Amino acid sequence: AGSWSPEFLVGATSSGLNNGTASQGSRTITGDAVSTHYGNVQVEIAVTGTHIDAVNVLQAPSGRDQQWTDHAIPILVQETLSAQNAEISNVTGVSYTSAGFIQSLQSAIAQI
Repeated sequence: AGSWSPEFLVGATSSGLNNGTASQGSRTITGDAVSTHYGNVQVEIAVTGTHIDAVNVLQAPSGRDQQWTDHAIPILVQETLSAQNAEISNVTGVSYTSAGFIQSLQSAIAQI
């Protein structure tokens, strides 16, 4: 496990995530770090009101599992932005990472 690379910030506005500062009702919320079989998963969401504007993955499995993480994260992020909730599907072949992502996402959404 290792720290996740920030290039997987998907869905951010031109101003990006605002590190918790309020701007036109927008804010960032960090989800719980969830331990999985292959490493920790943690997400941060940018929200305006209750609308999820962006998802940033702060931690995700890396190392020998990097190819699976690289495959899964963009799919999970896009599903989150489309669904606007944590009721998204696991990515086939990446069940542990998917479950960790969803659990961390649920903890962030619970703070909205």
